[in-house]
Amino acid sequence: MLSENSEVKITSAKGSAFMFEIISGEVFANVAKGSDLEAISFDEYTLSVTGTVFSVSMQTGSANVGVFEGRVTVEGSLDSVSADAGEVVNCVGSAAVVNTMQVSSLNEFMIDQAKVIGESQNLCFTNEQLQDVLDTREEEIRLAQEEKAAHDAEVIAQGGTEATVSTKTSSSSSSSTGSSGNTSLPEEEVLTCTIQIRCDTILDNMDNLTEGKDKYVPSNGVILSTSTVQFVEGETVFDVLKRTCNYAGIQLEYSYTPMYESHYIEGINHLYEFDCGSESGWMYKVNGWFPNYGCSKYELEDGDTIVWAYTCNGLGADVGGGVY
Repeated sequence: MLSENSEVKITSAKGSAFMFEIISGEVFANVAKGSDLEAISFDEYTLSVTGTVFSVSMQTGSANVGVFEGRVTVEGSLDSVSADAGEVVNCVGSAAVVNTMQVSSLNEFMIDQAKVIGESQNLCFTNEQLQDVLDTREEEIRLAQEEKAAHDAEVIAQGGTEATVSTKTSSSSSSSTGSSGNTSLPEEEVLTCTIQIRCDTILDNMDNLTEGKDKYVPSNGVILSTSTVQFVEGETVFDVLKRTCNYAGIQLEYSYTPMYESHYIEGINHLYEFDCGSESGWMYKVNGWFPNYGCSKYELEDGDTIVWAYTCNGLGADVGGGVY
């Protein structure tokens, strides 16, 4: 199965045997023993499988191969690694590393496919575990919507109004600091999402916080409460973060990583990577899922819920993220 907007092509076909290449997107496959599939290629790697349920997520500059059943072997220009059920091969450049796959790292497409196959086969994750992830994400979206509704009601009760962020700024490959400003969106269909910025994990790790940074940590750990932001089709999580910080006067610093063709968020509200330990920094999730690619590669859809969270421990484990 292919996720939406994925692209593959047949590279070799001899009789019933064939090979194909993943150009972009995601593939979820259930390959039976004796299959005519000889190999799959992506980027500079070749994937061989036998009686395996696996997924491949191909993004600019990186790829991930998750194994749900059986074993896969990933061969690159430098080395060859094998992974068993419950493991994932993270491929960045010429390096391929095997890690433990977390159920929380799976997106909705992968979970849906795994649930279907899991009805008849034993995978590394049970259907109950997969459904729990979906339920948790739905609950997070519901709570975000309730929080925004309560905030709006409070503003109305106080007789005030709150403008929806509707400015549009162009992306840049340099660092930027937030400042106020207001530029109208182009005359296209305007969509909306919500965004929240929080660093509450720091409250439990104040002893590790860089000296002098405590003044940038709100008492409740929330830098920006859940807010509605307008955007147009094709805009990304990065576009919305940049616009929101500019509108709200929140300091933002970022850099562009050519290898991934995406921006990297270095600091928000003067809180930077490594300011609260060697594993600390900013991560983002959309609708409860932490994408395994850069924020300027994630195109938003109407109604999406974005949360930027500062992690202190476990490379995201303390905010619900996982290795994939």
